[in-house]
Amino acid sequence: MRRRKDLGGNWLFEILENEPDDVSEIVPTKTIEIPGCVESKYPEVTSSQRYMYFEREFEYEGNSDCSTILMFGAIDYLCRVFLNGSELGSHRGGYLPFEFDISRVLSSRNKLQVLVFDPIDDRKIDFRRIPHGKQNGDPNWYTNISGIWQGVWIEERPPVHVSGLRVDTSYLKRSLEVAFTTNEEFDRACIEVFDKSNRLLASEISGDKSISLSLPSCLPWSPETPNLYRLVITVEAVKSRDVIERRVGFRDFVAENGKLFLNGRDFYMKAVLDQDFYPETLYTIPSEHFLRESFVKLKGIGINTIRHHVKVPDPKYMDIADEVGLIVWQDAPHFDLFSDEGSEELLELIDGAVRRDSHHPSLCLYSIINESWGIDQTDPHQAKWLIEAYERFKDRFPGIVWIDNSACMGNYHMKSDLNDYHFYVSSIDRQDQWNSSIELYSENPESFYIGEFKDNAEGRPLVVSEFGNWSLPPEIWLRKKEKPYWFNHIFNDVPMTKPEGALKRFNNSEISKEYSYRELFEISVENQEENLNIEIDKMRLHENIRGFVITELSDVFWECNGLLDFDRNFKVNPERMRAILDNDLFVALLDEEELWIGEEAILRIFLLRDIKRETLRIKIGEEIQEKPVSGEKGDTVRVSLETDRFSEGLLKIEVSLDKCIATLHAVLSRKEIAEITIISNPHFRLQKPIDRKSVVVLDKPGASFEHKGYKASTVAKDDLLSGDWITGIFWNSKQLFDVFPGGLFRRCHRSLIEDRPMISSLGYSRRLSGVVYGWLTDFYGYIDMVDDSIYLSTLHLDPKRPLANLLLRRLSDLHSI
Repeated sequence: MRRRKDLGGNWLFEILENEPDDVSEIVPTKTIEIPGCVESKYPEVTSSQRYMYFEREFEYEGNSDCSTILMFGAIDYLCRVFLNGSELGSHRGGYLPFEFDISRVLSSRNKLQVLVFDPIDDRKIDFRRIPHGKQNGDPNWYTNISGIWQGVWIEERPPVHVSGLRVDTSYLKRSLEVAFTTNEEFDRACIEVFDKSNRLLASEISGDKSISLSLPSCLPWSPETPNLYRLVITVEAVKSRDVIERRVGFRDFVAENGKLFLNGRDFYMKAVLDQDFYPETLYTIPSEHFLRESFVKLKGIGINTIRHHVKVPDPKYMDIADEVGLIVWQDAPHFDLFSDEGSEELLELIDGAVRRDSHHPSLCLYSIINESWGIDQTDPHQAKWLIEAYERFKDRFPGIVWIDNSACMGNYHMKSDLNDYHFYVSSIDRQDQWNSSIELYSENPESFYIGEFKDNAEGRPLVVSEFGNWSLPPEIWLRKKEKPYWFNHIFNDVPMTKPEGALKRFNNSEISKEYSYRELFEISVENQEENLNIEIDKMRLHENIRGFVITELSDVFWECNGLLDFDRNFKVNPERMRAILDNDLFVALLDEEELWIGEEAILRIFLLRDIKRETLRIKIGEEIQEKPVSGEKGDTVRVSLETDRFSEGLLKIEVSLDKCIATLHAVLSRKEIAEITIISNPHFRLQKPIDRKSVVVLDKPGASFEHKGYKASTVAKDDLLSGDWITGIFWNSKQLFDVFPGGLFRRCHRSLIEDRPMISSLGYSRRLSGVVYGWLTDFYGYIDMVDDSIYLSTLHLDPKRPLANLLLRRLSDLHSI
């Protein structure tokens, strides 16, 4: 085995205004931990263009029979490397490993110096034209990443050694193929495969650089069975013997005939998007334990795939995905502006990344471009480049599912193994828009390919590759005395994306009169879960949609749509998410979600698989109904539920079949007259005094109303306020808990808020219902208590409907506080 020495740890460091003429004259005054991103300790490098200098002294006794190689996992972006005063060379790029032979300049005591330049403007290197992913750019997603963010080590190699390696495996063929290069000619090579008990399964000796093995007894790698094997490659020549090891798994992953197949079996993707950014360490993985725990949590709730977003991961990421059993869908880092040089750099980057990770069974999918960032698909030259890129990689790496452009609104596919698309229609009040979007996608998949390429949609599996919903971050992050520097970050000049000051804004808001921050956090998370449940149910009803990707794994920077928080603790209830994600057997829906007491409730069970003599169990309160059910995939089971035995308010219905569970809610109301007057769309103010409690209802945006010291106008819930991108968090007063238990709007409440404007107002006595966005910056109302006699609302308050009737009767009983 090759001898290694790790050079990580505490290095000397300096930030320089200009490129130095002579690095030997630099006297560093700072320190930095390597591997590590400079911005995590010295965020000032994000504000103006700088050079960064790294220095480390080390002792080493080399082996005269070997070459000594200095290796870097990755440095971002442009670097020059010096050892003992000699310049070893330079490297350009931010994601891939590179090396230098230091045999001739190495001594027992050594001084290693690295000078790094990472562009944030266009003075030396145009940042916009190089692959950089979600680093500072246009728009400014997160933060820049600079420096030695992966490991540094020394490795000894014999005179004749392996210099390049590619591994391809197949479970269906029970085969392994190794192709390698060497620095010089060799006599013979041996490859051996060992199982986890260190038992030799197969071996082959050859004089060729490409060797195949048959392994009839190998077990498959999959999320359910992440079986791994140890591959040993030995290359021998006169007085030289090189031994390297890789961990491998056997799998086949293909997209064909409208489906995904893993090892020959139908595969339904349940994925999360992972930005692979960390609040304290940015690109650098905090620890292998930290990442493994994150992945184990995902597996525990039923996730089987990670879509790793617009960067190349640390190899440790792939190692842990292999171990835990998570498929990795990799997205290449994008540029902002297309250029011949930048596009060629991206092709070389993808090629190098796939070759580096070819032995990882978890690597199954790869996107060349995301959302057409940096490319104009209507430009013939750029479109040709993307098609040729797909064809190039499909030919070189046929064992990977290749995506040309992971598409969203305004951009499309051209030639791709997968017809994936991003849908952000993420609010309970926009359920109809979500439903129509999914139906269009399912029924007209060719419309998601551009122009002349529509025929390429034939047989391509559909995957909703981004969708998701926001919730709030845990309070502990808002109360940190020393917050990360990015807390002041604001995305694209949108105020609701700014973390700094969120707790102060909450404490100054009307919501703090009703709830503690922790209580609002819990409302926001349940709101997030409710939305995800609605969205996943709809996708499950379309058999040709073969999976989905939830945005996203964890909160990151200003984005708070994680299933986990910044520290990778659960935000969502893991048991509920497991129930949602595991239910591949049925979707349960009510014909009507608001009913008068005594009215029949119709529950429909849509079967997603064949079942035979299973017991359908329905629990309402303490009552349980059971009935035997058989049916084929696509059948609907109709169940009638009596409501006359239940009290008015929210009715919780739990449906279970086999091991799958679904939870629904309905609102029950007595058929009574609400002792309250409804005044619809008055002209600016009331024209005459009122003698009983009244609700002024404004149902159009742009309306105004005044009463004494109260002033209000109505605002359309559209554009940024639609909730499609940054989901609004709905809330209701605790005084309305019998209508809105827990304070949130559920699916059964949506008739009140669909297509309704919001209230922007001053001078109210109390706000009883509202919505807030993002990091608590945009506060709007749905019900204002103006005084003891008057409410202003924009909700759909038809007393002939059960839900509105119940709410109106509750409002008639309230008093100002």
